[in-house]
Amino acid sequence: MGAEGMMSQMNQSIQDNKNLRKGRKKMAENPYATQDVSLEKRNPTLYLESRAHRFWRRSVSKMITRLYYLILGLIVLCFLAYYFFMQ
Repeated sequence: MGAEGMMSQMNQSIQDNKNLRKGRKKMAENPYATQDVSLEKRNPTLYLESRAHRFWRRSVSKMITRLYYLILGLIVLCFLAYYFFMQ
């Protein structure tokens, strides 16, 4: 007796999910999707420039990180030298 109720609930749930899916908008109807890319933005040199800029930013970020750890290491080294030589 309990299995019949569970089966009918599952069938009803499946039907409800199908009905929900039918009401969805298609991707072309999405107002936030880009509709058309202008001809200026399709230029491959812009892609190469943005790629070069991305790699430049990454190298600058790595350089700043290395500089940060170098300064931090020097500060720790100075504190250790002060601790050992002043006692």
